[in-house]
Amino acid sequence: MKKSLIGADLGGTNIRVGAISLQGKILHFRKESTNPENGKDLVILKLISMLEKTILKEKEQGRKPVVLGIGTPGVILIKQGTVVSSPNLPDWINVPLKKIVGREIGLPVIVENDANAAAFGEQWVGSGKNANSMICMTLGTGVGGGIILNRRIWHGEDGMAAEVGHTTVNPDGPQCKCGNTGCLEVYASATGIVSEVKRRLKREESTLKDLYREKEGEITAEDVFRSAKAGDPLSRRVIQQMGRYLGIGIANLVNIFNPELIVLAGGVTAAWNDFMPIVQEEVRARAFEIPRDRARIVKAKLGDHAGIIGAAGVALQMLKGFKGSRVQGFKRAT
Repeated sequence: MKKSLIGADLGGTNIRVGAISLQGKILHFRKESTNPENGKDLVILKLISMLEKTILKEKEQGRKPVVLGIGTPGVILIKQGTVVSSPNLPDWINVPLKKIVGREIGLPVIVENDANAAAFGEQWVGSGKNANSMICMTLGTGVGGGIILNRRIWHGEDGMAAEVGHTTVNPDGPQCKCGNTGCLEVYASATGIVSEVKRRLKREESTLKDLYREKEGEITAEDVFRSAKAGDPLSRRVIQQMGRYLGIGIANLVNIFNPELIVLAGGVTAAWNDFMPIVQEEVRARAFEIPRDRARIVKAKLGDHAGIIGAAGVALQMLKGFKGSRVQGFKRAT
């Protein structure tokens, strides 16, 4: 019987569950709303139900799932599979997710931070395929990160490595929700872009002013991107500022880690052509020549599927003693 992997991406908005081949190909997947306001117990029950349906479909198609990987936001105790806390799942405090799900599903379970899982997915079969070292930055509502060194996720001593969004790029900048000032996240996230536009609208002219009034202040990063493409000076200045600080952040990462690739994911990459020339200019000016010339900055390829593919791949990589893996670049845990 052929073997397969199960991957899950537990987000604050949606839960995605899929069956993944040993080569990282999605066989089938399902998506449902998370509804975290209903509480963690109902969220976990929904996750288990989705997993059971996916596993049943695999068995009906003649494949045997051998391991489950779950990507979830927040601070994770990797060995225990415990979610210590999660900004997108507010009532998740010290939740033993690995134990709960493993008991119900009956498969070996690995729980991983969602940004790390997405980074691993891109390294396995995405833009960073077969890269030995890379950093994946997710530019969405916030700025997340995952670091791959020697083909393995770098977790740090407490499992909290790769908080690239909370590196300081401007000590005199606006306050971040983490309490620091001038974090990369306040400039390079969709939330940060909208906040900066709203601050500037109080004193600068823009075609966004009418839209701001019509939508009662609920403008989006996509509105800003469209306005910039239409030539609005304020929108363009905000995106250019975003590119400058993102370039500073990337230059720091290049100097520290000397990676092969920087992979950028998330909705903000829709403005790629507007901010990337400025990013490149900052990296050229600030990073050391040799690591700068090695590190390519590329778009992510896997989109919303990166999390489930990466979670499944991490689980396969960490599964001890499984003899069926012939995935290039994988090394079984010892």
